[in-house]
Amino acid sequence: MQQRLTVAVPWSLSQYIPLNGFTPLYKALFDHAPENVSFSAWDNVKLCRKLRGNVSIQKKLVDRAKREECHLNGLAEGSIARQYQEYFWPPNQVLTAALAGNIEFYHTAPLPSLKRPFILHCESFAPVFIPFVRGWNGSIGNHEGLREHYREILSHPLCLGIFSHVPETLRAFSLFFSDPVIDSKLFPSRTGLSAEAFLDHDPEQKPPLSRPRFLFINSSNQNVANFFHRGGHLVLRFWKRFTASGRDGLLILRCGKPGDMELRKYGVDVSWVNAEIGRSIIWAQDYLARHEMNSLMANAHFFLLPSASLHSTSLMEAMRAGTIPVVSNTVGTSVYVNDEEHGILLHGMGREPWHKDEATAALGGGYCQGEER
Repeated sequence: MQQRLTVAVPWSLSQYIPLNGFTPLYKALFDHAPENVSFSAWDNVKLCRKLRGNVSIQKKLVDRAKREECHLNGLAEGSIARQYQEYFWPPNQVLTAALAGNIEFYHTAPLPSLKRPFILHCESFAPVFIPFVRGWNGSIGNHEGLREHYREILSHPLCLGIFSHVPETLRAFSLFFSDPVIDSKLFPSRTGLSAEAFLDHDPEQKPPLSRPRFLFINSSNQNVANFFHRGGHLVLRFWKRFTASGRDGLLILRCGKPGDMELRKYGVDVSWVNAEIGRSIIWAQDYLARHEMNSLMANAHFFLLPSASLHSTSLMEAMRAGTIPVVSNTVGTSVYVNDEEHGILLHGMGREPWHKDEATAALGGGYCQGEER
């Protein structure tokens, strides 16, 4: 008889950025898990209702969070250990430990309870150090302090493995830590799309190429906060040149529209963009259901992704739909796209869209305001 395994998928909310919880990259893992593997995660609505209706549970959680806070206050002010625990946040620590499961699963950055085994999966190396990394660009301070702090976490016996589908990410772990114990825990992984996402979606006939359609979305999970990191400003600047050359086409943007002042800071001709909306530009700002996103992707000829970092799910969705990805040569793109074979690789007009942090060997990227490519 097979032993049943429950995987705990904690979430962490802080003043910096939400981490873990659900991300489209892992939908296939959840949808196609073996029968003897189940997943456990907090449902915010159910948890809220449970806490409202049970004063004793509220008191227990508050008391445990206060104990964690006392431990936090005992750490040196400004130390890496204290900053890490402040980011993890006492209520999250309590709820992580209380979540049912045999193994904890983390993506992007490790925030384990160290009360049971855990695994980490990540696309990029630099964000592993959130909140210490400055942005998502691979610039990391206090290298020795971070190396010591995270080596203790990742070499811990409860850390079962560190996985990535990006070879450069695994190499960065090895170079940065130079630790044989951590090296023994580095494993290449594979990614894919969930068949569940396409059960009700039949292949669609693309419109004629006489007026090609170009699609830009700010993220597969429709996060409204990363328009510029994903290269939306570069798409708008490209589109002005494209139409000025006399070519005909349609640009569809599925994302929130930044303010005019912010767009101007990134070199976008706002007056021209506003005049083109409804003509050569369709700007859809409403949240779309999954089947609507599938249809949008299937009806486009080109998927524009001049992003500063890898977006695996979006790339896989475009290629499945027969939509040609036009993507920046950021770290990890080579896992999916060879130039002029699977899509079009953008090498840039100036420096590369990613760089190496020499002290850590971390690879990352970020766009500056008004930056030319």
